[in-house]
Amino acid sequence: MKKISIIFFSVLMVIACNKKLTKEQVQAHLSETMSAFLNNEPKTRGIIDFNIQSVAYFEESDFYLCEFKVRMMGRVIDQTTHKKVDTIGTMKAKIDKNFINVSRIY
Repeated sequence: MKKISIIFFSVLMVIACNKKLTKEQVQAHLSETMSAFLNNEPKTRGIIDFNIQSVAYFEESDFYLCEFKVRMMGRVIDQTTHKKVDTIGTMKAKIDKNFINVSRIY
């Protein structure tokens, strides 16, 4: 009887700890992950600021296929002038379900 109750509570704990994220939580995690990825790129860090406006995603078995609406603000430095940039565009990416690995789709 003691073994059965231990097994039962173990299974119950595994089920209780494996919570499924809500749609809003997934969108928030995807936005945070992409924002961190874009704003920490060495070639644009401190020059251009990326702000995620919205995200649309499709859930695959081991990753999310995402399309982000991104606002890009900052200065682009070329050889002759310092131009101000303020534009909104679309970026696509694949983000793993652990919200760590990001692969841009161009």
